[in-house]
Amino acid sequence: MTTNITAQSMLDIPATPALDLELFGMHLIEASAGTGKTWALSALIVRLLVERKLQTRQIVATTFTRAAAAELQDRIRKRIQEMWLLLQVAVTDLPRAQAKATQDNDVLGLYLLTKLSIKEKQAASAQLKLALDTFDELFINTLVDKFLRC
Repeated sequence: MTTNITAQSMLDIPATPALDLELFGMHLIEASAGTGKTWALSALIVRLLVERKLQTRQIVATTFTRAAAAELQDRIRKRIQEMWLLLQVAVTDLPRAQAKATQDNDVLGLYLLTKLSIKEKQAASAQLKLALDTFDELFINTLVDKFLRC
């Protein structure tokens, strides 16, 4: 992945485990209510789709209750759509996309806009569109439901 990150642009992006975590292996996100687990998980899924170029069927996200899984599913779909739209704009008007991400305090958006070249932004946009089209293949449910599907 081409990186056009400058020292100044990295200073503008706050440190967060969702952006710093390696995208290989298994990871557990565990924290109290209201601490940003859903945001972190949706950011990690976008990164897996964009940076690792995984397909939706290759990702499993689990939680404890079906209600939490339903909320997580809605938030992940929304996050993928937001990043797809942002990258669509970035391909033709990067300053406008950067201004939007900055205005919205969108750390993930700023991260992707800074990290990806124009060609990578185009590819990432296509990857996220595919993820939206195949979203039902992304397993987001409880552990019990995962094992029942096997």
